[in-house]
Amino acid sequence: MSDGTVKCIEEEIPFEIPENWCWARIGTVCILNPRNELTDDMEVSFIPMTLVSDGFANNHKKEIRKWQSVKSGFTHFQENDVGIAKITPCFENRKSVVLCNLKNGVGAGSTELHIVRSIGGHISSYYLLWFVKTENFIINGVRAFSGAVGQQRVGKDYIATTLLPLPPFAEQLRIVTAIGDAFEYITAIEDNKYSLKSIISQAKSKILDLAIRGKLVPQDPADESASVLLERIRAEKEQLIKAGKIKRDKNESYIFRGDDKSYYQDKGGKRLCVEEMIPFDLPQQWLWCQLGEICDYGNCNNTDTATLPDDAWILDLEDIEKDTGKLLQRITVAKRKSNSTKHAFYNGQLLYSKLRPYLNKVLIADDDGYCTSEILPLEFANIIFPPYARHVLMSTYFLGYANQCSYGVKMPRLGTNDGKRAWIPLPPLSEQHRIAAAVDAAFAQLDTIADALV
Repeated sequence: MSDGTVKCIEEEIPFEIPENWCWARIGTVCILNPRNELTDDMEVSFIPMTLVSDGFANNHKKEIRKWQSVKSGFTHFQENDVGIAKITPCFENRKSVVLCNLKNGVGAGSTELHIVRSIGGHISSYYLLWFVKTENFIINGVRAFSGAVGQQRVGKDYIATTLLPLPPFAEQLRIVTAIGDAFEYITAIEDNKYSLKSIISQAKSKILDLAIRGKLVPQDPADESASVLLERIRAEKEQLIKAGKIKRDKNESYIFRGDDKSYYQDKGGKRLCVEEMIPFDLPQQWLWCQLGEICDYGNCNNTDTATLPDDAWILDLEDIEKDTGKLLQRITVAKRKSNSTKHAFYNGQLLYSKLRPYLNKVLIADDDGYCTSEILPLEFANIIFPPYARHVLMSTYFLGYANQCSYGVKMPRLGTNDGKRAWIPLPPLSEQHRIAAAVDAAFAQLDTIADALV
């Protein structure tokens, strides 16, 4: 102690160290928050907290200032001093830094840094940097925070009294080199993970592309042709219109393939060749149709939220994961407390987000519920297999169409008429089932690989 007395601190020692190492409090082997005495016209580096990143200051953005302008009201440092973040979020995120490449070897900057300077240069700056980034140093520092909530900071006393495991200087340098090599290896692994995840995403897109072109599973000549399927859809629609359950669309039209194998559109008895509008070729038993022909696109049952029971399911866009269509959370009326008008949906319906279609949020409902008006419930009346329809709407082909047709800059949406006019590749019903099963199996394998990368 400073008065010459000796105190046993065995209980403070956090772990065992090699015999040729020693324990020392940082405040006894380093100077904390030193002040520089320089001439006023000397040029120095100025580094605000915004330029402090993961262990380094951004060399490309350092400002050069005269010492006279920064000697008061700022933290002082010299070449290879270590800056330790004071303020809560920066400290917890290990935004400590070795201050190097300074103009004339001197600098000033953010008062949100505690500056630690090795006495006599006997402690490697980078060894000290790695130490103050350790879990124990951070956790104990958080416990020592002081100040009002939201403005808490780690104090100088905590740093000064922290026990530092101190190896010989040559070993400090070897440790720093070993840590650097390890982090390079870790970075390479993370980069490979990112590349592999990107490849997995591309593979999924390619699988969907093959699926909707009839190239993922073999065709079965015994399957009922898609043309028969479309005729059944039209017949059922007519029955619903006659029964007064739905209204006839004033702009109703349908697509058919003529005897010359070209595609035509029939609109109010007028026939127009649309062969040039066909996006790509399909297998013989498939047909092109428009989305409005095979589902009730845009026809929604609006419901006042105030009339719904507290345990009713309310689905919002934030509940669906982008690009995967996975349901992230299921929230009831009681918890969501929403007052806006909702669309009613039913178990088995396809729920398509018309807002920001590039987010690719498409979900098959596994229960009845109510959704934001930005989501359209699509009913395929057991004639189109919903999982197949979902794969089509999540394909890069359909995404490209939806993004091209969307209106609005900040809040782009796919309009109802454009949605109805979207070209949909239609396979026989039994092949729709085979395609959906093949896609799901392939995606499950890719997801297993992706999960192993976490």
